[in-house]
Amino acid sequence: MSASRPLSLDGNNQETYGAALSQAIMITTSHKNDLIILAASELANRPLGSSQISSVSDSAGLSWANRFRAGVVLVNGNGVYEELWFAISPSILESDSITLEFTPTSGGTESTANPKNFTNGGDLQVFGVSGVDTANPFDPNPALPVAAIHSCLPIPPGCTSEPSVTMSPSKRNELVYGIMALWPSSTPNATADEGFSLIQSSPSSAIEYSVVKGQISSELTIGFTLSSSSEVNQWLMIGDAVQGSAHGVSR
Repeated sequence: MSASRPLSLDGNNQETYGAALSQAIMITTSHKNDLIILAASELANRPLGSSQISSVSDSAGLSWANRFRAGVVLVNGNGVYEELWFAISPSILESDSITLEFTPTSGGTESTANPKNFTNGGDLQVFGVSGVDTANPFDPNPALPVAAIHSCLPIPPGCTSEPSVTMSPSKRNELVYGIMALWPSSTPNATADEGFSLIQSSPSSAIEYSVVKGQISSELTIGFTLSSSSEVNQWLMIGDAVQGSAHGVSR
């Protein structure tokens, strides 16, 4: 039987994009049988609950599926949106190019300068996780992923709370991760919660993670610290967990 590999981060990347109907991001990994998680944040004028991404494909030919979407909208229609997509990579990835096709927003006048109408762009963040249960990579708790949202008008004073979410991982040996997105994108980069490490961070979004080897007996609250929240008028935070393989996985 092959040796068991512990849960660990395996490659990551980040791209900031403007108004476009498609966007690409690359990732390189060191192990096969990785879980690849793609997080796409968007600052846009879009109906709440609508999908920002119509399809995801990549040069390795992986099979992509939507994991979760969440958003928070202000009274003027502008909002922050986040979508999670994932795939299992049976092989090591070398500069794998992942392409997202975006759904055009409604309203406004489409133009070459702004083909997505009221969209202001956002961030793409991708990371790989090795040592996962490839048949069932995520925590089986049906309440996960979980999202928390907060609108903070007027500006000033802006947000008096920082991005956080409470979740209940149900298994031992899990990689817990949190994703936050905020508007506007003028706040300096976020700091990860205690016991967590940043995967990627930008002025408008960030991802953190921690490998939890023991059983979590109670709810877990994770979040980010912002150096200034007075100019932030809305944020959203997503919490999720990846479970490790119960069997040996080949290296």
